[in-house]
Amino acid sequence: MTARAFAAAGAAVVLVAQGLAQAPAYTYRKVMVPVRDGIKLETVILAPANDSGPLPILFRRSPYGVPSSAAGAGQGSLAALAHDGYIFVIQNLRGRFGSEGTFELSSKADPEIRQRRARPPTRTIPSTGW
Repeated sequence: MTARAFAAAGAAVVLVAQGLAQAPAYTYRKVMVPVRDGIKLETVILAPANDSGPLPILFRRSPYGVPSSAAGAGQGSLAALAHDGYIFVIQNLRGRFGSEGTFELSSKADPEIRQRRARPPTRTIPSTGW
């Protein structure tokens, strides 16, 4: 094989590897999802563009906002899940960004958490059994 043939074969391998490394294309849909008390939460659904049928879903609720587009979906730490065909659903907390309602820290929202005293870690670890 000549040097030119080796170079062409090497370039082909690089192009194939780059194609495999890219995350699949995703569709973008923003919806308002009602919760039990009628408040609607801003939700973005990123679904693989070329897959159909039942797919696994990764749901994340966040106080930091939802993506404004499908660009970057399934990249970084989510790349392996994207290649497995996961649907990514990201939802804003109540009162954050496009969600309705009033934002409250979860410890304030649940009166039982405020009343219950946290168990010290030194007592918890021995009781786990591992």
